[in-house]
Amino acid sequence: MEKPFRKYVSAADFLFESGLFFEINRRLLHPLGLSLELKTINGELRINKLMLDLRDSPAGVIYSEAELKEHEKRIIDFMDAFGMEKMQERQNLLGYIVQKSSNDNKVLSTQNKIVIKKPTKKLWEMNEERWD
Repeated sequence: MEKPFRKYVSAADFLFESGLFFEINRRLLHPLGLSLELKTINGELRINKLMLDLRDSPAGVIYSEAELKEHEKRIIDFMDAFGMEKMQERQNLLGYIVQKSSNDNKVLSTQNKIVIKKPTKKLWEMNEERWD
């Protein structure tokens, strides 16, 4: 059996250009008060070694409306051009898109315990507080 072809690309460039960096932050890290950040060093985009940690902030990390619009376009374009077809290919081959874990039920049950309440502050108030 042939070994699969492997190639490597710049993680920072690819994740930024595809919108995946934005989506990882928005869906996984920001709700926990965490954020990966990018920086440019000598003209090269890199993932910062340090992570923004706002776990003590009730609101955590929130994108501005302008940031949302800019990065949403990237992830939508990427998914339309590549992502949807790739996930379908994986589903057809493996019978799933996301690899199963024996702890899936535990992780999902914690999300179901969250009580949804009306926000007490407007988005712009929370954004201002994150820099105080």
